Order: sequence, then structure tokens, then C-alpha cells
Amino acid sequence: MWSKPKKCKPEESKTVRQWAILGRIPIDALNPSYIWETQTDGPVTVYYHKENTREMTEEEKLAFLADTKGYSAHYLKLFLRKR
Repeated sequence: MWSKPKKCKPEESKTVRQWAILGRIPIDALNPSYIWETQTDGPVTVYYHKENTREMTEEEKLAFLADTKGYSAHYLKLFLRKR
């Protein structure tokens, strides 16, 4: 499904929160462009290319604004469950 990242995240990739601030959301949460991992905690952040995002609906914007800190955690949990 995904391959372990080489060294650096692609410049055009952003986190779920960064995309949400721009009004975008991942299309396929299980297809990140980069996974930030630590040796002790494993995957801690997932990044997506713009091609794997779409404009948010009004409901999705409200969900993000209601919980800006927990919003990204939801996508990381989805990714970890399917890993």
C-alpha cells in the first residue's frame, strides 16, 4: 500500500491539518505521500500530495473547526488500523 519514506518528505506534501486550513481533505486517507516515523513511537504524522485531496464540504469544515487538534489524529488512527 505505501512504502517507507526515503529521507525527506516531498516539499509539496502537507499534513491533514495543513490541508484543512486550506479547505482541503484527503481523498484516500490510506494513501499518504509520506509518513513521519520515530524509532520509539512509529508513525506519528501522515502527509498527502495535493492530488490526493479535494475541497472540503461545509460539514467537513465545521468538523475541522470544532476540533482542530484532534482532526489530524483521526486520519493517523485510520492509517494505523489499516497498516
